Amino acid sequence: MQLDKLKALLDSKNPQEKMSAITALRNYEDTIAVPLLANQLDDPEFIIRSFAVIGLGHKRTPEGFSVL
Repeated sequence: MQLDKLKALLDSKNPQEKMSAITALRNYEDTIAVPLLANQLDDPEFIIRSFAVIGLGHKRTPEGFSVL
């Protein structure tokens, strides 16, 4: 998935689209994925926050762990 499309999906009101984008972030470098995942931690939907936490855990970076 292209980064521009992924960012648009992360801004979607549709939780399915957001989950798809969060899952796709596993294919991106940590420097790109971690900030985008961290931004999802304030989402009102529990499932979105959960997916973001799992994504940050998979990236295993100090930056990711610090926001958890």
